[in-house]
Amino acid sequence: LQQEDSNVTPNRITYLALINAWIGGAGRPEKAESVLKDICKNHAVNDAAIRPDRDLFHKVLAAWSDQKSPRRAESLFLMMVELHERHGYTDLKPTVETYNRLLNAWAKSMEREAGERADLILRQMEDFARAGDKDVCP
Repeated sequence: LQQEDSNVTPNRITYLALINAWIGGAGRPEKAESVLKDICKNHAVNDAAIRPDRDLFHKVLAAWSDQKSPRRAESLFLMMVELHERHGYTDLKPTVETYNRLLNAWAKSMEREAGERADLILRQMEDFARAGDKDVCP
């Protein structure tokens, strides 16, 4: 997001509107994902910059699902997991809602391995739930 006025800084609502525009009107989830990745990069170097959050990731995950692109959704999901586990973004911890978006992407894809992949994801969710993580209980 390019700024013309240094006194005006984009906030979460600005980025959400931009992501929604790329997803909705333009039908370009790759651009929405690029905006999301920029948010992550900017926050990594400037703690005062807008922090990525689960809702922003969920928007883009749903867009990849609508585009029948489960591998892109899974790649974004893994980025979310890495930011949570390795970089301390506690608010990016995947929830059952996050997993459902990923499962939906595989279901809509109609790809040959979709059922097998969905089964693996569900098993992972069950394993986490048995280990005490009630946020991902299927």
